[in-house]
Amino acid sequence: MKKILLFVLTLLVIQSCKKSSSSSTGNLFLEITVNGQTYKEDLADIGGTGFSGETSCTNQPGFLQFGGMIETSQLEFEAYLFHHENETDFAAATAANARLVDARDHYYSFNGACNSHLDLNISFLDKLLNDQSCSVETTGRTHTVESITLLETTSTEKRYAIAGSFSCTLRNSNNVTFPLTGKYRTTVSTLR
Repeated sequence: MKKILLFVLTLLVIQSCKKSSSSSTGNLFLEITVNGQTYKEDLADIGGTGFSGETSCTNQPGFLQFGGMIETSQLEFEAYLFHHENETDFAAATAANARLVDARDHYYSFNGACNSHLDLNISFLDKLLNDQSCSVETTGRTHTVESITLLETTSTEKRYAIAGSFSCTLRNSNNVTFPLTGKYRTTVSTLR
């Protein structure tokens, strides 16, 4: 009987730990709708996963945060959120100028473009075509950062939850255009 009681208590402790850790970050996800079909991936807390050593358009240290990936047999979508790496730069900036950009131009820097604070870099592949690359049309792009919430402060960093939405038109290699909309909630870390 004591073993059963100990087992039940252990399960309750584990379950309460799971609830408290997930409630601190909330529901982290990446969701897109393309051609009337919605795809959603729940994300782990991936704050701090990406590429350090980047520089913003204003020459401030930046971090390109991996924002998630959705992949099926027909498509592949990736998102990266660029943010100022140092807390002083992050806190001083606003989300008003956040852009939606083609990852081929900004993340991969094929044309030397730079990222601004909270730019959302996206990449979309149409896996049904031989040339799978799709480009983001330059008109009609939107990226709205809807909330930035401080989650945690330590002696070395601050962690934030960032939620936003985006929309654009994509063009595939057959010169066919189609709309893409999406939303996300992810975490980022800044250095103190």
